[in-house]
Amino acid sequence: MDVLIEKSSSRPRRLTLAGINIDQRWLRLAIPLGLFLVIFIPRIAGLDVFLTADEDDQIMFSTVFLKSVLQGKWGRALVLGYPGVPTLVLGAIGVGLRYWFHYQGWLPLAWVQDDLMPTLNQATATFGTFAYPLDFIYWVRFPLALVASISILGIYFLSRRLIGERVAILGTLIIAFDPFILSHTRVIHVDGPLAYFMFLSFLAFLLYLDQGGWRWLILSGVLGGLAALSKTPAALLGPILLVAGLLYALFPPSGTPRSVRWKRLGIALLGWGLIAMLAFFALWPAMWQRPLFALELIIRNLQSVNSSLHPTTGHFWGDQESDQNPFYYLLVFPYHLTPLVSLGIVTSLGLIGYGLLARWRKLETWAGQNAAARAGAGCLCGRLYCPGVAGVPAG
Repeated sequence: MDVLIEKSSSRPRRLTLAGINIDQRWLRLAIPLGLFLVIFIPRIAGLDVFLTADEDDQIMFSTVFLKSVLQGKWGRALVLGYPGVPTLVLGAIGVGLRYWFHYQGWLPLAWVQDDLMPTLNQATATFGTFAYPLDFIYWVRFPLALVASISILGIYFLSRRLIGERVAILGTLIIAFDPFILSHTRVIHVDGPLAYFMFLSFLAFLLYLDQGGWRWLILSGVLGGLAALSKTPAALLGPILLVAGLLYALFPPSGTPRSVRWKRLGIALLGWGLIAMLAFFALWPAMWQRPLFALELIIRNLQSVNSSLHPTTGHFWGDQESDQNPFYYLLVFPYHLTPLVSLGIVTSLGLIGYGLLARWRKLETWAGQNAAARAGAGCLCGRLYCPGVAGVPAG
């Protein structure tokens, strides 16, 4: 198949693919649109034909959150032992839309006999027990599937600036169709948003280090704040960014003074922390009225999950409980990786080693120039899959 690019000073460049002339302006639109459809359609197919554990609770939490917002009682929007804000907001949108369709007479709910607020009070009267999850399951899953699809497409937009178009497309598709990522972005839960917000924050952070520009640092900080607002394991993002930043400073691209890299890294770490903290406070309604209580609740929840047993806890190495032994995850994690991901990790580690060797020998190779980016991506790779693989018990 021949691919030719016609250059002209007065006309947009055109791509000739298999004898068909394609304006590159249309190609720039067609690739993201095609990717989005490929990512989005599998995530919304058959959303109402299954139910997973915890989803009835998540619908209840979203209903409580919706009621608190409608009443303007922001302090009561503190529903979980961890923030869970993106999931609560998207779930509340789904719950609200379902009730709106009922009151418009388009899709009546037989059990709803009163106005909205009395109905919300009735639905949340027994906290932890939601009587009608199947009436809401599609509605609360759809917003999460939509945001997940947009976020995965965002991974493509950011990564192509770092590693090029073709590799970015391939990597995005691998992430989109990984079984664990696919399944966790089709249900209402906090683990999916945790994973993709962490990864997007990581990519934007690398872009700031590589190219400069405050927009990337601001974007990374906001996304990091959204990750922290999803679940407390987002705290691992800080060390990941630190390691990736150190690799960039120690192995800068050719022609970049090392002093410039160290200065940029210092600004990046400080700026990212401040922006993420501001986003955490600004985007969590409970922080507006009860900040100390909200933070205390998170700390108490962390202490609780580290000192008590989870209902699904098994045994590991005799009397050591599985969710309290770090070696459990080191042993189990490889068994939860797909063959493709396993191959990718091994290949990435090999490329990192080759890149570092090339840098040491001062060889001008693509691997050498991009070693730090691949090393940081490898550090995050395991964390990206942890929500759907190991279930890190951090609340």
